Amino acid sequence: MKVSLSQVKLDHFLTFITSLYLMQDLQFGEETLKLSSKTEIKIPNIVRTMMPEQIVQQYQCYCHETGFNPMSLTTFCRILKVCSTSVRKSLQGLDYAEGVKAFDELAAIIDQLSDNYGKGLSWAKGQNEKLKMAKLTLK
Repeated sequence: MKVSLSQVKLDHFLTFITSLYLMQDLQFGEETLKLSSKTEIKIPNIVRTMMPEQIVQQYQCYCHETGFNPMSLTTFCRILKVCSTSVRKSLQGLDYAEGVKAFDELAAIIDQLSDNYGKGLSWAKGQNEKLKMAKLTLK
């Protein structure tokens, strides 16, 4: 399905969704964007700070305030689907008991590696110390 878009409206929306208010660069990694001309562009990994529905609502409010006539809602959704990024997830509400269980399982795996694969007691002790530090950091 081919859709014809106004270049001005598309540029307006892309400028909005790539603003610093909605995107953050990640410290590491990059993605390769392949164009239809087979050209490859390397771009840094980015994270959206809002869900797509919230972005569309914000953009529609912005257009209303500035008097800009935007594209349709379905076009916004298609563009956001094609221009996908990671979405930052909130860590609030995570179950503490599940987190403790996960650390206990990791400790058991370290013990198994030490016993079954000859990693040694000193290696296991060091890994368990690192695990304890990670657990304290997350608290």
